[in-house]
Amino acid sequence: MASVRPRLRVGILGVMNPLARELIRSLSHHPFFCLGSLVEFGGSESLAVLYANHLSLLDPLDKNVRSQRVQRIEKIRVVQEECDLVFSTLETKSAALWEPAYAKHGLPVLSASNNFRREPDIPVVCPEINPHHLDILSLQQKKRGYASGFVCALASQMVRAALLPVFPLYRDFGLTEASFTAMIGMQSQPPVFGMDIVNNLIPLSLSVGNDYALEFLRIFGQPTRDGISPASDIQINLSLWQVPIQNGIVLDHHLSLSNNTTRVEVEECWSEFSGQPQVLQLPMAPNPVLLQNRFPDRPQPALDLNTIGDLAVYIGQTRMPQAQTLRLSSLISGSSESRASELLLLASLMLARGWLPEAEDVRL
Repeated sequence: MASVRPRLRVGILGVMNPLARELIRSLSHHPFFCLGSLVEFGGSESLAVLYANHLSLLDPLDKNVRSQRVQRIEKIRVVQEECDLVFSTLETKSAALWEPAYAKHGLPVLSASNNFRREPDIPVVCPEINPHHLDILSLQQKKRGYASGFVCALASQMVRAALLPVFPLYRDFGLTEASFTAMIGMQSQPPVFGMDIVNNLIPLSLSVGNDYALEFLRIFGQPTRDGISPASDIQINLSLWQVPIQNGIVLDHHLSLSNNTTRVEVEECWSEFSGQPQVLQLPMAPNPVLLQNRFPDRPQPALDLNTIGDLAVYIGQTRMPQAQTLRLSSLISGSSESRASELLLLASLMLARGWLPEAEDVRL
């Protein structure tokens, strides 16, 4: 009798990345997925040897994982035998080379990289907002000659922070313009040199802001026969600042709505909002998605991050100067832990929508 494999095996590309270490930890107790291959440039006889100069990284990991062999990234066929899908935490240049290579060998690739976020045939997905974008994966497979593999990109944490409060308003009342000022903690961006961040604010480049703005328009876009067509009915303005807090992304939103509404209607819209992950009750799906606090001095990362969980968005002070103008502040965690939860939530959603092979004892 054939043995039953209880969970889908996940390979992780780039195990030196902090996100990879959080994924390893999270996979140890996930109901749908378990750890398959560990993959890195050069490989190693074990994860413990690879982490030899960073022993503290091993503390939260199981002894069996510490002794697991790390495969060389070019050993795609070995990974293919050990895994049903892979999560990629590779940097941009490496992702451009290796993610399509793994997809060509028949493995679904769920990428946290920003490398393919402008490709029209590669969906960039925030699970609560645009799960229907996954439908273009069949177009990608046909266009690129992938038999069963594909590349799907996870939307950036900035998308989740900025657009989850905006999406239900866009859907119900329409939106003509959205301006965001984002204050980003240290865990959400590459480290700053020396003590430069102490008693300081550091603006991020306009090109980074433009990349996020284009991603926002893609998230609100629609699938076509050629891929995702970005939304053209919204003007996006975005400024980014790195601030001296350890964790968190705080945003000030200035929204111009298409239709007249009231603050009560806006708050009801947020209270009633749930996406497909909440309807399906997927693991790690926050419920409620949007947490509201009417105090005028909130949100505050030091006070509020511990109350919202990994993936919920905290909405603080809100005001409506005019019937079609809304100002609000929001907060979300920007940590590697929350990024790992996002990636696993996306994988669960793809499993529910039939884009991943279903293990015999996994039923949604």
